[in-house]
Amino acid sequence: MTWAASLCVGHYKQKRAGRPFSPLQDRKGRTRPCKHSGCEETPIALGYCNGHYMQARKGGATSDLIKRRSGEHLSELVRRGLWECMECHAVLPVAEFPSTRIGSGVGSRCRPCTSLNHRRYIFRISKTEYDGLLRFQDYACAICRSSDPGPKDWHIDHDHSCCTGLGRICGDCVRGFLCATCNTSGLSWYESLPSEMRTFDMLNRYLEDPPMKRFRATGMPEILA
Repeated sequence: MTWAASLCVGHYKQKRAGRPFSPLQDRKGRTRPCKHSGCEETPIALGYCNGHYMQARKGGATSDLIKRRSGEHLSELVRRGLWECMECHAVLPVAEFPSTRIGSGVGSRCRPCTSLNHRRYIFRISKTEYDGLLRFQDYACAICRSSDPGPKDWHIDHDHSCCTGLGRICGDCVRGFLCATCNTSGLSWYESLPSEMRTFDMLNRYLEDPPMKRFRATGMPEILA
């Protein structure tokens, strides 16, 4: 519960007393971690650590924080012709990263993560939603249930009657993850048919009650716990 100055009661009392923030403890003397699942940092407000509190203030679900890398660690990687992806943390040859004109000249994400991050941006899906929906679908296509996404990654399907342009979509019309075959050959063809010819129950169930709709209705943070 927020008490004042966006702080919980415990940390507000510490602030009023002029003491530095310290981890709060329950009645048994156990330190309470950040509310974000898997984060062990000290909460400072609303039950979140500083990084997750800043995410929560912007609205939406919180996501894992980017791991900080020391200058010495990065210098050693560069000496060996390697670089570390800030998202998947894979250590790969520099050639596996896009170039940039600032800083080290090497992109912060490897090429697959750069592509994925761009797709999440286009479809307005947070990392938490993306990872959570994949788990919600059991890492399988929402229609045929295949675990093989196809030549590249999972296709993010959305309702084209809502957002038809080539730019960013609203995000509310995202329906789920599909394999390449179902998205490009099956569903697109099926949706082009007149309504009286759409008699395939499996596809109708997907269109009427898509996974993302059910996932968001269940409460996303709880799904990831």
